[in-house]
Amino acid sequence: MIRKMEIQDIPFLVRELDENFREAEVFGILTCDKIGFSDRLFEIVARGFAWIDFEEEMRGALIGGGIAPYLFNPAEKIGICQLIFTSKKYRKQGVADGLFDHFENEMRDQGATIISFAGSEEMLKWTEKKGTKKVQVRYFKRLNEDQDNGDSE
Repeated sequence: MIRKMEIQDIPFLVRELDENFREAEVFGILTCDKIGFSDRLFEIVARGFAWIDFEEEMRGALIGGGIAPYLFNPAEKIGICQLIFTSKKYRKQGVADGLFDHFENEMRDQGATIISFAGSEEMLKWTEKKGTKKVQVRYFKRLNEDQDNGDSE
């Protein structure tokens, strides 16, 4: 069952993500520290732009960034997705497909005419199978390379 994520879901999601992969690899430039990620997630959940697939346990989650005017045509709105996550034991079972479809419908219902995804190369290739097109490539450089990002070992 896909539902809006609630504030009480955040600790569970952060723990699930932490057990499955390094945060810095997945969120890259969007966030690299656990505190920053939790704060940003709290803000997104509070604004209603996050959904979770939850039956007896969390199967997957989709974190959106919201809706914004489309830069090249401000009359249009763009829905932004920052993360699609599926728990390891539920992969290849259509969980991410369901979350993608749900996000697409939610954004359409809220007036978006375009949806955008940011993520790993693997995730972006998966979204291409769902009909997205590669429009441009962006490169980022973290300016505070010496800042502790929570990955210290």
